[in-house]
Amino acid sequence: MKITANTTTSYRSDFAIDLAKFINATPGCTDTNAFNYDPTANLDDGSCIYSGCTNLFATNFDPNAGVDDGSCT
Repeated sequence: MKITANTTTSYRSDFAIDLAKFINATPGCTDTNAFNYDPTANLDDGSCIYSGCTNLFATNFDPNAGVDDGSCT
């Protein structure tokens, strides 16, 4: 569950929520540049995978790539 809220200081308590909106959270990869982008996801769960050269000995090795895209030289 994800909670978004607007709060004010009109109440005397440790935490007060004046207006809360509950939404159905769909976890997944929300980065459109990622290999596994999920257009239905609205909560990034850290699962994004990026494509690039995964050959450690290639001149264009990409340490952030999780999927080889065939671009290694």
